[in-house]
Amino acid sequence: MGGTELHSAAMGTFVTLDGGQSWQPLAGPSFPQAKPASALLATSDQALNVWSVAADGLQSYAPDVAGALATLQQSTGDVHSRATAARILGLARTQEANGSLLAAMADRSPAVSQAAGEALGRIADSRTTRDLLLALQSPIPQVQHSAATALGMMRAEAAVAPLSAMLLRGDPAMASVAAEALGRLGSRDATQALLTALADAQMTTRRHTALSALEAMGEPAVIPLQQMLASSPDATARGHAAEALGWIGSPSATAALVQALEDSDSAVRARTAWALGELAAPEARVALERAQARDPSLTVRQAASQALTQIAQQPVVRTSLLASWALALSGWDRLLTPVLWGLILALSMLAAAWRWMVDRRRSLAPVA
Repeated sequence: MGGTELHSAAMGTFVTLDGGQSWQPLAGPSFPQAKPASALLATSDQALNVWSVAADGLQSYAPDVAGALATLQQSTGDVHSRATAARILGLARTQEANGSLLAAMADRSPAVSQAAGEALGRIADSRTTRDLLLALQSPIPQVQHSAATALGMMRAEAAVAPLSAMLLRGDPAMASVAAEALGRLGSRDATQALLTALADAQMTTRRHTALSALEAMGEPAVIPLQQMLASSPDATARGHAAEALGWIGSPSATAALVQALEDSDSAVRARTAWALGELAAPEARVALERAQARDPSLTVRQAASQALTQIAQQPVVRTSLLASWALALSGWDRLLTPVLWGLILALSMLAAAWRWMVDRRRSLAPVA
């Protein structure tokens, strides 16, 4: 106060898990052993493990597991502190905390319960699977929520059946949680459960959450959705599959969507046209122009027109000459194929004739 020098002392290294609202000390040297640091070096394979770079060497810091366990077990303690403690234990992958985290899923605070479930999901100790499956049957919704979150993060295949049942029951409170967990699992059976929910005729909670989960899955969901689009006997399911592919936006679905523009159901064709607009794939332009000009359904023609407008607004992507020919052939292959084969044959003959002339001149040239 009023002096000309700033005096400071290193107190240790701290971490925030909530954007700076609170800071937790990491285990390691503290005052007076802590040295002023010029930088922190994170350990890439261990969360919250860092080296403090001091003038005379490095000092190691790691999560305060003992402190976090003690805080979590204080059932009457501050909610924010206990939730943060659960997150620290999960990031540290502390298997010794399994029992405390399982108990914390029944905490009266949803914040603590959810943090405990996420921590168990990060730890991913298969020994907790049985307890988490039992927790899915709990009468307490937040316990079910936390258990579903953990099992999804763990990718526990044993959870597919109960999570599928939870989703298909259609309970709005649990459908979203179950769909998200199945999306994280991402296995064939988990994806099939999401596809079943996606086929709902109305925009039910389970259909909406299944669509969101498939979108979050991204590329792994594309092939199952393409199969649904191509082979489902239910036009509603085919239309919803096209919609989901549009939301995912993977270019790999372009060919399947172009094919679906020939679907017998106009609603499917309209959703397909919209999806191609979302993909903004130049490869779809010819097929969309054909639908815009010839489709018997006004709705489909309007959807194709809108999709073409959306594609036109995207940056131009240069394609090779061969790719350009392939695009041009997509709508005129029957008409132009004989012409192109004739052109290719003629060019081949001209090239052969030119080569013969060159070789002939060389053979007649005088030798010095």
